[in-house]
Order: sequence, then C-alpha cells, then structure tokens
Amino acid sequence: MSSDPNSGWIEWFKILGGGSIGGFIGSLIFDPLKKKLQSPPISVLFPINSRTNIQASDTAPYVVLNIVSPTEDYIVVRCIVENQSQFFTVEQCRVFLTGIKTRNSSDMDWKLTEYRESNQVAWSENQFQFEAVDIFPWTAKAFEPLRLCCGNPYTQISVNIPCHHYAFQHIFPNPLPNEKGWKFSFLVVGRNIHPTSFDFNLESSLITSQRGSSQIFHINGCSLNRDQLVSRN
Repeated sequence: MSSDPNSGWIEWFKILGGGSIGGFIGSLIFDPLKKKLQSPPISVLFPINSRTNIQASDTAPYVVLNIVSPTEDYIVVRCIVENQSQFFTVEQCRVFLTGIKTRNSSDMDWKLTEYRESNQVAWSENQFQFEAVDIFPWTAKAFEPLRLCCGNPYTQISVNIPCHHYAFQHIFPNPLPNEKGWKFSFLVVGRNIHPTSFDFNLESSLITSQRGSSQIFHINGCSLNRDQLVSRN
C-alpha cells in the first residue's frame, strides 16, 4: 500500500484554511490591509499666510469678525477638516489642542509653556461643539481654536476648549504684551484615520497712528486688521 508523502501537509492546510486557526491567520493578514484601504485621507485647511489678502472673500471661512457693539467685537479663527475620500466616512473625529509655545519677539526661539496637555477644541456648530463627529466623503467640518475679544480697555485671547485652563492667565496676560508670539499645536484624530498634526502662529504688534496706538495681531504673518475685515464683510 503506497501513500502520498505530501498528504500530511495537505491535511494540515485544510485544517488551517477551514478552521478557526485559518480565520485567525486570515484576520492577521487582511484586517490591517482592510483598515488601510478604508482609512480616508484628510486635510486640514487653513490657507492664511503672509501673502494672504485678508479682504478677499475666500478668507471668510477662516477668519470671522463679529461686531457686538461700537466698542466691542471679536475675531474668530476657524480651521477646516476635509474628508478627501470618495467612498469612506471619517468616523468619530475630534481635534485636540496639544501644546502652546511662546516667544517675546520674532527673532527669538519658541519656548514651551505650562500648557502641555490634550484638550478637545470646539467644532463650529454649537449643537455638537465637543462631540466626536462623522465627516462624510468629500465634505468638511470647521473647528474654532481661537478667539480674539477686541474691546475696551484690552484685547483678550481665548482658546475654545471645554474648561478654562489654569495656565492661560500666565500665557495670555491682561493686558497682552507687545511683540509677543504664540504657537498653537493641534492634533486631528478619528477611529479610522491617521492622526494629523497642525499648527499656526499668532503675533502681536503695536501700531501708532494719528488716532493713537493700537495693538494689531498677525496670524501666520497675515494682519488681522479690523478695518480690512469690516471692508470685506
């Protein structure tokens, strides 16, 4: 009676392919591949830089001026998370403020502040400010990391996280110092996306004119001039 020398290996392959072991091995191989294929690419949009014309209408989604009264208004900085996938939804997306650095003039190096945590930043829609959101294919969600409250007697900086952080009174003193800079770092995360980091700079400067002195802020080198924002609106 003859026997096939390969029959033992064939039987083992049948067991592996048809049983729980085969399913386990298959999951090790195909689950990471499936996750990679179904991970939507995202982009954080904030095209504000030193060459930006803040009066142009295409800056309106990113820098918003709200006039409260003749002596008080505030500027809201918005960033946009865009799902660039044609087929897959970004699931359970959140944005976190992960760090703030400061410097006392533009020719100095950035230094870490007391804020070294991760706190969620608010989405623009009030009904789900601090919830995880799904972003459908070829759509976007805006988040609001920063607000400049411009009124008498001082301008104040606030970061839109759920609770006021103990270090903010040191990082954003009142009144704000002249020629001060802040670098804000963020992280966009979700259930099925690769974490994406993002940052921008805010600088203050003092402008003197016939009407007196006023503090002007620049974001990524672009002047947030109130009069230009009014003109744009």
